[in-house]
Amino acid sequence: MQLTVSTRSRSAEASPSLQPFNDKVPMPVHALLCQTALVAMVLVSLPGAAWAQAALSGQVKFSDGSIASGVTVYARVPSSTLAYRTTADAAGMYSLQLIPGTYNVGVDFAFHNFSGMETLVSAQSISTPTTLNLTAHDIQLNGRVVNSSGQPVANVRLWGEAVSGGYDSDREVSPVSGADGRFQVRMLPGDYSSMQLEPPTGGPYVITPLPNQAFSSNTTQDFVLGSVINLSGQVKFSDGSIAAGAAVYARTSSGSATYRATTDAAGMYSLQFIPGTYSVGVEFTSPGFTGTALVVSSRAFSTSSTLDLTTQDIQLNGRVVNNSGQPVANVYLRGGVHRNNGWNGLSPVSGADGRFQVRMLPATYLSMKLEPPPGSPYAVTPLPNQTFSGNTTQDFVLGSVISLSGQVKFSDGSIAAGVSVYAKEPSSPTATYQATTDAAGMYSLQLIPGTYSVGIEFASPSFTGSKTLLFSQPFSTPSTLNLTAQDIQLNGRVVNSSGQPVANVRLWGSMYRDNGWNALSPLSGADGRFQVRMFPGTYSSMQLEPYTPAYLMAPLPAQTFSASLSQEFVISDTNECMVNNGGCNVNATCTNLPGSRTCACNSGYTGDGISCVEENPAALTVTSPNGGEQWSTGSVRNITWTSSRVSQVNLRYSFDNGATWTLIAANVPAGLGSYAWTLPASTSSNALVRIADAQNSNLMDTSNAKFTVTSGRVILNEILANEPGSATAGEFVELVNVGSTAMDLSGWVLWDATAVRHTFASGTVLAPGKALVVFGAASGIPLCSCTSNAVAATTGSLSLGNTGDTVTVKNAAGTVIDTFTYSSALAAADGVSMNHSPDAQPVGSFVLHNTLSPLSASAGKRANGSSF
Repeated sequence: MQLTVSTRSRSAEASPSLQPFNDKVPMPVHALLCQTALVAMVLVSLPGAAWAQAALSGQVKFSDGSIASGVTVYARVPSSTLAYRTTADAAGMYSLQLIPGTYNVGVDFAFHNFSGMETLVSAQSISTPTTLNLTAHDIQLNGRVVNSSGQPVANVRLWGEAVSGGYDSDREVSPVSGADGRFQVRMLPGDYSSMQLEPPTGGPYVITPLPNQAFSSNTTQDFVLGSVINLSGQVKFSDGSIAAGAAVYARTSSGSATYRATTDAAGMYSLQFIPGTYSVGVEFTSPGFTGTALVVSSRAFSTSSTLDLTTQDIQLNGRVVNNSGQPVANVYLRGGVHRNNGWNGLSPVSGADGRFQVRMLPATYLSMKLEPPPGSPYAVTPLPNQTFSGNTTQDFVLGSVISLSGQVKFSDGSIAAGVSVYAKEPSSPTATYQATTDAAGMYSLQLIPGTYSVGIEFASPSFTGSKTLLFSQPFSTPSTLNLTAQDIQLNGRVVNSSGQPVANVRLWGSMYRDNGWNALSPLSGADGRFQVRMFPGTYSSMQLEPYTPAYLMAPLPAQTFSASLSQEFVISDTNECMVNNGGCNVNATCTNLPGSRTCACNSGYTGDGISCVEENPAALTVTSPNGGEQWSTGSVRNITWTSSRVSQVNLRYSFDNGATWTLIAANVPAGLGSYAWTLPASTSSNALVRIADAQNSNLMDTSNAKFTVTSGRVILNEILANEPGSATAGEFVELVNVGSTAMDLSGWVLWDATAVRHTFASGTVLAPGKALVVFGAASGIPLCSCTSNAVAATTGSLSLGNTGDTVTVKNAAGTVIDTFTYSSALAAADGVSMNHSPDAQPVGSFVLHNTLSPLSASAGKRANGSSF
């Protein structure tokens, strides 16, 4: 017996991966990982240490017993956002490969009208292949949306959310009512808040807030849209001027619903909302200010009302000067405060005389500063927080400028080009002044005298981070300060459990310090090695993330890097043989290897392990099509074969060179040796036929080479839409078989843009190279023998438009064989047809017939009048 072994890499295979889990936090992966310490899966990575594998599989069902296809199954590390995830197939089956450990297992719904997660099994220990069938605790909400008169209302969305807390995403319900006002949604139980009905815009209804509601079981309920009242009036500023273009809002006390309207040129507004208690305010934007003023707090409205509003704004008349008292132009005054319904931001800019005027709201403004234009002799000047309670006139003084400059080097003495040097106030979390080093590592910062912490930020393909090098240093005169980064080098290598290098694996890790996140992300090369320049510190949420499904993502313990070092990181291999026998034949043995697997046929079978056939005299051979044939769509062709000791066969075809297969016929008696196959409408230059033993699918044969299936052999060749005079019976459409095979047109139909105009009779066959003409009516067919093979439209008319139309021919299966849309330019002249150019060829387009020959039309003839 000959034994053949198949080996392959898994670089192109799909497998579940370990991913950040909580989709409530839209952060990059490495930043999200920093939120959570890996408590349950702290596994030490040492040179030569081996990771084990485990598998979790089973079926998922909904609470009513129906199959939960398409839901996501997750196994999440407890107290973490990291999870292995996969999607249940059409039968609700799922399979996960993961590192042995303890997991919370659950499901993640993502339907069009509900999304949410549910942990079904907590603290499940998984160390060996485990079967775990899951049943979701979902419920059904059968709702109906009605108005205050009880009439159903369509296209209204019910919206609400249940905050899950912890590491599960919030649950959101959002069904839309149908024409009868009803909806049905599968959802997870919970206490849903921020409930509201959202009708379509432009209708007679407005958003209706609903009370919080607990859904614990199947529920049938009506949801009532509130009646609408009107609140209107005029808005003025405190000086009595009209507040045109301002936004007036009415907000519920819970903030679950806010209604808005914009004032017109006269300051008038009109709001539609449902009766209730609201706080009313004004949002406005003026040059140099954007903010919100609460004018009326918690007032009940039960009927339509008039409410005039005054914003209680103030005026700030400012002037920006330098320390010599000279006015300075184009300087922004920045400051802000969060109050009422949002952010109030101050940003006036000084004019040529240094002055500005801004309408603003009274408050204590924080983070005040003066920002001069880039390239000016001034620097950003921080200002103290300031309370503005009334109209104010004030000078704002730009500080004098000093320079801080020097050179930056890495700890190994190399030049630190392209890094950012910052100086920040010790109490500030962000940099006040920044500059980038040049090719020689030189920097120059312009700042005002003060006390600063100085540091650097740098980014490489494998690291992004910052480090403060000098703390709370006073600077009062221009100074030179050379900086050394205090960085270290990590020389790493990623290996599998056999010590072999693994490429394209990323090491993730991060820490928060000084001025922000320090993120580690080197990628191993072809030799498994990487080198990264980084800042020392304790990095958490460490993990190895492979970019190939041959390996599993592996969490690592937090690690302190205090000096340059070399280290190996061991990644776990995916045990491919745990799922579907590794893709090996059912009569083969799968053997897992680091990064790959082998398949070997069992005793009594021969093959490469992917295909194993029984060693017996049974034989099956395809004889046609066997490569090189050219068949046409819709034609009937004989598939032929020879067989020995086979009773029945299954026939399949592939149009993608064997990537996928479609059943032609099953359980065909093998002794027939032939099967009449009606080819589908699709075309392919990569067609194959496969014949397999119906009782032993390992015994099969495939076409030795690809054959071709072509369509479009029947084309629209000539169309007369503008018949001579008004005799529409003379309109015609000419079809030509440009292929080499007779085409059976039985049941084919001819359309214009709106309807079927002709159905070809059973037995209609168009020979190769011949034409068939369909006239609008029998009276339009010429009495002479010059137009042969002509028929009249079965509907009595072709109804072709003179100003443009679409002509389409479809086969009996409804597949479009050819179609052409023409404009009035091709149908403007009486009696002049449009003809394919080149004539009777499947390429090109349509032109006026008299541009091809002296003839104005040639129904049933070539363009030059000769016979087909």
